[in-house]
Amino acid sequence: MDFGMNRFWVRVVWLVGLVTVLVGTLDPAMAPPSFFPGFDKVMHGGAFAALAAIVPFAAARTGSRSVLFAGLLLVGAAIEVIQSSIPARSASFLDFSADALGIALGALVGLWCYQRLIGYFSAGATGAGR
Repeated sequence: MDFGMNRFWVRVVWLVGLVTVLVGTLDPAMAPPSFFPGFDKVMHGGAFAALAAIVPFAAARTGSRSVLFAGLLLVGAAIEVIQSSIPARSASFLDFSADALGIALGALVGLWCYQRLIGYFSAGATGAGR
């Protein structure tokens, strides 16, 4: 199944999400609320899970997906390094770990959903399973 023009819009959404994560994590004025201890870890994991879940829909080839997943991991590491030099921010290995866990979970969910949609539309196109 080829998403054609839809893949373009998925990529736009992914890039907007990436910029949002970068601004939210690097702007000193954008400190996240603390509803409970560890809430920032949930935010890190959730943000990177969402970005990773979109990757299968944004990248057509498996190799491209692997590069994007690895790139997200590097972005998470870079954010922590940069945060160490920003006032009111600090680097945290636990934040990076939350990023990595989010990427892994998001990748699994995204790939599972992508495969299910491929199967659904393939079956619908051939009339199988109806």
